[in-house]
Formats: sequence, structure tokens, C-alpha cells
Amino acid sequence: MLAMRAHRGMSRNELIDGLWGSGLPANAVDSLHVCIAGLRRALEPGRAHRAPARVLVTSATGYRLRLEPGGLDTEELHNHLAQARLLTGDGDYASAARSLDAALGLWKGDSLAGITGPWADIERARLGELRQIAISERVDVMLALGCHQEVLAELARLIREYPLQERFRGQMMLALYRSGRQADALAAFADARRLLVQQLGIDPGPELRRLHQQILSGDAALDPVPEGHPRAAPAGYDTPMQSSPPMSATVPRELPADVDTFIGRTAELAELDGILATAAEPGRRADRSGAVISAVAGSAGIGKTTLALRWGHRARDAFPDGDLYVNLRGYDPGEPLTAYDALARFLRSLGVADRDIPVEEEERAARFRSLLNGRRMLIVLDNAA
Repeated sequence: MLAMRAHRGMSRNELIDGLWGSGLPANAVDSLHVCIAGLRRALEPGRAHRAPARVLVTSATGYRLRLEPGGLDTEELHNHLAQARLLTGDGDYASAARSLDAALGLWKGDSLAGITGPWADIERARLGELRQIAISERVDVMLALGCHQEVLAELARLIREYPLQERFRGQMMLALYRSGRQADALAAFADARRLLVQQLGIDPGPELRRLHQQILSGDAALDPVPEGHPRAAPAGYDTPMQSSPPMSATVPRELPADVDTFIGRTAELAELDGILATAAEPGRRADRSGAVISAVAGSAGIGKTTLALRWGHRARDAFPDGDLYVNLRGYDPGEPLTAYDALARFLRSLGVADRDIPVEEEERAARFRSLLNGRRMLIVLDNAA
């Protein structure tokens, strides 16, 4: 945990939650101190008794692990992926493939093998998702290099491992089509649709359906592109993923569900409607860089959150660029959510990859302002102390 958060450290409460979750031992704080002491002995075996630690140091709110640049394999992984995306953007697919091979070569079995606890489970799932992304980008690069038949066996294995992953299905369809097997490509789509309907009760997504139509019509946009001539993917599958977009392709809709029954609060709802109407006046609409702030205050349990969510769902059409929600935990027994962490959550929702989130809080705020500029979004900050 400390290694993955070496750039800023972790509070004692974060460490305790990540280690034990709801299964807290009776003496969680003492147990944490024992863990820290054991780590310090392992990391600095020659440190004199009571001498200040140099590797695992105490910070203002908890602990921080000092690591040299390049000391983490995850850091190396992100560097390889970033390099591959730059090379892909330049049309240098062969070099991009080597960078992706180096990234995937860092995996030696399961991530965080043998490490238990809620944090490890979440982080293991995140790293597994990242590995899927790296694999799919490598397949994209191989397709761009014209290695259509070479990736068929790998894609068959990936589909068996991730049967509901539509991106691998689309790559298989494209590889079959470029290998002169149009009928097999169409059959692969039929198999994907059948499985999605049976397992989830849904049809394939728009990218897969569009690729199916392109294969049916023999669209020339599906033909291979010579190396050194990058282009946008016609259906989202034949060129590798580019660097993180400035805004998520999916409009974020993060408001929690509205309640089934809601009584009263007509005056408060009308007041919020009036604030929105004022903000939407022609003079205000011409300059969309400003923010309109409304605070809902009151004693605990009076229904502040319910009111905000009810109005947010009612007014959703007025915010075509989406809505963001965060619980700041201002009145929880533990520590409130910091602006530093809240900004990171919002940046992820707006399409910024973890590796691109700035380290400094002011930089995170600046990036957040840049992404919101010119957009109409509703932002709900719940439980602000």
C-alpha cells in the first residue's frame, strides 16, 4: 500500500481500512504500529535503535515510503504504456509493439500474489484491468502491422478467458476479415451477440455493431494502413488506444439513485429551479466559464442529500455534459475526504488516467478547471463539513 502511494503517503486510517476493512481487530492502531515497526526493521536492518527512519518515514497524517525514481514495477509499466501510445500516434507500430511487450513482460503471475485485505483485492482488480488494456493495445498494434493471422490464436485464448469483453471480440472480427475470412468474421459477431443476450440480456455495443455493418458492406476503411500512416479507427478496434482524452467518451452520470417517494420541500425545489433559471439567462449563457453555487444546510437527518439528489435528477436535462458526485465524509467518525483525493476522483470521471493525474493539489485543481471550462455540469459535494 505504501509503495503504491509513495508519492504522497497514506494516513493511519487509510492503512487500517485497507488492511482489515470491516474486520478490524480490537487493537487496530497497535497492530498497525507493529506492522510499521516490522517493515522498518526489514527495510533498514542496520538502523540504530531509536534513530530516525530514512525509508519508511512518519508524515503529518500517517506514513510515507521513500522510493528512488524507477523503484516500482508499476511505474515502469506506466512508462512503457505511455511510450507505446506516443509511438503509435507517430505510426511507429513496430517500436510500439516492443514497448507493449516490455510492459506485459513485467507481469509474473497474479498481481500482489499472497497479499490479503480489502485494499489488495481492489488494487489486484485494477491491475488486472490494466493488463487487459495493455493486451488489447498490443493486439491493435499487431493488426496495424498486418499480423492478422498471427493474432488469431491469441485472440481465441483471450475470448475464452474474457468471454464478455467486446473489445477482444471486435479485434477477432477484424483479424478474420483482414485474413480474407469475411463469413467467419460475421459468425464471430453472431456468437458474441448470442452470448451477450444469454448471459446479460443485452445486445452488443455500438462499436461492435458498427464494425459488423462495415464487414457486411466490405468497407474500405477496414483495410490495413501502411506503417507510418496512423489514422483513426473506423470502429474503435484497429488502431491502438491513444493517450487519455481530455474528457471521458461517456458522459459521467454519478448521482446516486433517487428515492421512490418524496414529500414536501416544494419551496426549496422551486428556489433551486430559480437559481438554475437565472444561470441559464441569455446574458449568463454567453459566458459559460462561471460556476453557480448553492449550499443546502440543516441539521443531521433532515434530508439535505435527498433534496439535492431529487432536484439533481429533475434538472438532469439542464446539464448535458453530465453530473459528478462525491461524499466528502465531513461528519464520519474517520477522517474527511481531502480535496486532494476528491479532485483525483473527479479527474478519473472526466477521463484522466491515473498516470496522468498531477501529484500536486493545485495542479489537480487547475486540470479540473480546464476540463470543466465551457461545459454545463452538475457537481454535488455531499456531507461537506
